[in-house]
Amino acid sequence: MAKVVSNWTNDLIIFTNGRKVLSPEEKELLKNNGIGINEKKISSLIGKEGLLEKIQLEDGTSVLLEGGFIASEWKQAASFDSLGYTLNEQGGITTDSWQRTNTEGLYACGDTRIAGASQLIIAAAEGSMAAIAVNAALIEERYSQDK
Repeated sequence: MAKVVSNWTNDLIIFTNGRKVLSPEEKELLKNNGIGINEKKISSLIGKEGLLEKIQLEDGTSVLLEGGFIASEWKQAASFDSLGYTLNEQGGITTDSWQRTNTEGLYACGDTRIAGASQLIIAAAEGSMAAIAVNAALIEERYSQDK
């Protein structure tokens, strides 16, 4: 997200809320591109009339700012690990362009593939692709059976 937001402002700080989520390589890349990093724990977000003005940190310091984005941690709500699928680098289920997983007969689409915020229209399109693939597989199965 930081790379995208850096296209809109040169005044950017990543707050990790006390979590060590960035690798040394990621920290270096961000710093080399003028993006600040603050790994202190946040105690509160302060503002007026719905506008963020500062972030109060647990150590008593605060950082003045004019706005911000919050990135949520996304995890799959249900686990079907026994089905044998693989996960992609975003934590979603890996599929091909027809939404087929590496497990025969198992398809995935929408948020299950991305494990993050997904647009409804994309999820619907992926669902349509999965339906087409399922239908094609059922037709092939029917016509390939010995009669």
